[in-house]
Amino acid sequence: MSAAALSASESNVMRLTLTAAAFVAVHAAILAGAIHLAVALVLFSLAFAPAASALRAESKHRRLYAIIAAFLLGLAVSAIYWPGIDGRVALILPAFLGSMLVSGFFAYSMLPGQMPVIVRMCHVRRGKVLPDGLERYARNLTWGWALLPASLAFAALAVLAGFGLEAWSWINNVANPLILISFFAGEHVYRAWRMPHLGKPSMLQTFGVMANKDSWRHSA
Repeated sequence: MSAAALSASESNVMRLTLTAAAFVAVHAAILAGAIHLAVALVLFSLAFAPAASALRAESKHRRLYAIIAAFLLGLAVSAIYWPGIDGRVALILPAFLGSMLVSGFFAYSMLPGQMPVIVRMCHVRRGKVLPDGLERYARNLTWGWALLPASLAFAALAVLAGFGLEAWSWINNVANPLILISFFAGEHVYRAWRMPHLGKPSMLQTFGVMANKDSWRHSA
């Protein structure tokens, strides 16, 4: 195994270990009734990814990642001293912030000077020259993934406000994942009908492209 591959493997093991440790720590804090600590741990965990990205990103992206990490760390510190915090926050916050980070990632790639995430995936899959109509379709699909997770997250909050935590749980943990899966699968069916000249889309090929790290680089 090459040094680069070994380093990547060690990095993945470290991420999994830290994620598992954070998961255990958060739930232990909830069971102990330390809601302030649980919320802080969730936010500290979410801050890890942008903080790590800031250390290895190109200079033009480093500031953005650093700002996101600092914002989450600031919220984490504030959560420890947040008076009267509701225990529901520890359940709701990770799902909401996770959805917003996904939407933010896709939306950021639509800014000037960036390459939309799904356009880049198309280049990874098909090379520098894309078939007619595919780039525009991929840009629109990137917008879809920028808007859908955030819309579902806010819809779940609206359900929480109107119908309570149990209804929110059904929406967030059952309905929303099914909507996202249906959108992902349905897009493949629609693409096969809309652009038959591209051939039959394969979800296995899509997963393969998603596993390629080049698919997730923002810069054009």
